[in-house]
Amino acid sequence: MISLFTHNKKHFFIVFIIFSTIFFGCSTTKVLFTQEFRNQHNLSDSELLNLQYYLKGKILLNRKINSNEKEITSKHSLKKVNDTFIEEIEIKEGTPGVAILVFPYYLSISFEEGSSFYFSCKSGDKYEGDYKLAAKNWKDDIGEIEYENKLFYTSPGDNNASLLIGLESLNNIIKKRKVLEGRKLKN
Repeated sequence: MISLFTHNKKHFFIVFIIFSTIFFGCSTTKVLFTQEFRNQHNLSDSELLNLQYYLKGKILLNRKINSNEKEITSKHSLKKVNDTFIEEIEIKEGTPGVAILVFPYYLSISFEEGSSFYFSCKSGDKYEGDYKLAAKNWKDDIGEIEYENKLFYTSPGDNNASLLIGLESLNNIIKKRKVLEGRKLKN
């Protein structure tokens, strides 16, 4: 009886290891993207353009549609609330994105072709910490964001949306860096 239990325990352990490898092997390890992380890894503009970014948190934009407006933004939803039409755009947590423009303290991240959002590490008068969703104006936790040449408003809490990066894409960049060994005089 004891040997049967030990035998089943071994099978369970093997199945657990295989399952863990498949389940966790398919997911990308992500870390918070901060100005300190950017400086620590001395990431160039071209390297920042080649990282895989992910949204931490969510973004839910909305805008009122005028009665004479016929067109809404592509791939987005239209809701009717109290006889008013509202266009909504939702970017879910974990959505992958790419940088299309790089500035010293800002990144323009695209989650779909043809549009992007700005993320900044500006905190008060300093440039440090997380790269968070940037807006033209923030008032009472609601931001104004231009998206596809239309003015949208964020939902409360969207100002905490920030960026993660996939460590796999960072490791690929670091591997590609060429480090010169230097030269010595021949004697």
